[in-house]
Amino acid sequence: KDNVFIINPAEGDISLVPSERTYTVCFEYDIDEYEVLVNGQKAEVQTGENTVIISGVKPTDKVEIRINL
Repeated sequence: KDNVFIINPAEGDISLVPSERTYTVCFEYDIDEYEVLVNGQKAEVQTGENTVIISGVKPTDKVEIRINL
């Protein structure tokens, strides 16, 4: 079954936030099978031990990490 971790787009006045962000998401358990989507499109990410790093995310982007447990 898929579990989904979502980072929603910024709301309100986004003129005060950086034009791009990097998210580092750390999990307490080992994740073997996952998919990262940005605005519904598969995204290239960096990975580490229990970590997913998503770079170049705009404030208006929606990020989904789908984890198969």
